[in-house]
Amino acid sequence: MTISILIYLILIFMVFIRIFLLCKFLMRKNSCISKQVELCKIQLDEWEKSSLNIRNIKHDIKNHLICIREYIERDNMQLAKKYIEDLLNEDTYLKSNSYIDSGNIVVDALLNYKNNIMHQLGINMATHIEIPYNFSFNDADICVILSNCLDNSIEAVKRIKNKDQRFISLEFIYRKNSLLLKVINPFCGRVIKDPYSNYVTTKNETENHGIGLISIKRIVKKYNGLVNITTDNNIFCVQILMYPLEGL
Repeated sequence: MTISILIYLILIFMVFIRIFLLCKFLMRKNSCISKQVELCKIQLDEWEKSSLNIRNIKHDIKNHLICIREYIERDNMQLAKKYIEDLLNEDTYLKSNSYIDSGNIVVDALLNYKNNIMHQLGINMATHIEIPYNFSFNDADICVILSNCLDNSIEAVKRIKNKDQRFISLEFIYRKNSLLLKVINPFCGRVIKDPYSNYVTTKNETENHGIGLISIKRIVKKYNGLVNITTDNNIFCVQILMYPLEGL
């Protein structure tokens, strides 16, 4: 009888331990997700301003060209040259490295931000984007998915010693009431998985290993979507398919 009670108490203790560990994991995961969303909002605020500034520059170019043409027609080449030099010396013209202009401010802001990081690391990014100015997906969700996909790709590609092989390909297409995201990048070494077949990153922050993909899968599930990951021939490919929710 005493042995049965002891076994029963041990089983209860083991259950409590598992519940405690599960709660600790969920708290850590939620904390990471909250931080990611907060960082994304900060990035978007900064880069939305940058994207809007770039659109203003494009709008002003016509007026600048009218002034330059007037100087040339009056044979005042010195003032025309000075006008052009003044434009080139302005910070807004020199520091605007944005080239992604899909029309969707959230996507443009984030992709141009990540593209600047890639440029500094010697990584080339090829994009194919077909999305509307506004669609039925939460901006914070799109931000978390894009950020995590690109952060994982950047982390892998920057480890490749041959800079000619550093590239990331991104397709982001909204068609037939579905949103497709496809990110492809090479990687060196081997792919690591945890005991639950989740891919593990090689980042230094070991407590955050795999959290990025967990966040992606959580959001994709929210939109009744699918995530497919392949790692053939040292090419990491993430394909995400999502469907808009009613009421968004």
